[in-house]
Amino acid sequence: MALWQYHTFKFSPTESYFHDGRLDEARIREELDARGEKGWEVVGIFSSATVQDMTHELAIVFKRPLRT
Repeated sequence: MALWQYHTFKFSPTESYFHDGRLDEARIREELDARGEKGWEVVGIFSSATVQDMTHELAIVFKRPLRT
């Protein structure tokens, strides 16, 4: 039976991953590539929204086989 470990990368629109309300795709890709090189695989992306439907925070969930 495979065992997994999980990692979450969270960020908000006030951080440098956004410019003028839009995601900085190159910066996000760098983050994804860096984790991919360490064996992490994206398994989910979640967004929380405020009452005005504005994104409050994004979370990317990764998994990789548990190293024993």
